[in-house]
Amino acid sequence: MPPKSGAAFFLHRQNEFRSQVDSAQGIRKNMDNINKGRTDNKKRSGWAKVVDIVLRSCHIGTSSVLFGGLVWAVPYSRLSTWHHLAIATGSALIIFNIFKCRHWPYQGRGVAAWLHIGLIWFVHVFWSACNQSRNLIGAS
Repeated sequence: MPPKSGAAFFLHRQNEFRSQVDSAQGIRKNMDNINKGRTDNKKRSGWAKVVDIVLRSCHIGTSSVLFGGLVWAVPYSRLSTWHHLAIATGSALIIFNIFKCRHWPYQGRGVAAWLHIGLIWFVHVFWSACNQSRNLIGAS
């Protein structure tokens, strides 16, 4: 309980503030020690940023053409090149990211990549199912 007189109250609040600052600095030092050896906290080199941006841009572009073609019902024969490019750029991104951090596959970024792999797999299944149903009904 804080003292009631003005000067004593001020000293009490000042000591309370100092203890909070000291504990916050202690927590910050402790966090610095915990994170000292982590590879995620290291800055990436310039070439790594450039490679990441180029791979990511290529992958977004090829995947956009591929899924746009799926939405607009473009025949797979016309999109197979884009499909293979999406797989190649996605695989390169995965390899590059695992090279940067070995914990990547089960972090949020890695889980998002596995989701994208599932979407590419969906394209295979969807087109295969469409082609089989067309063959069953005799459409060409």
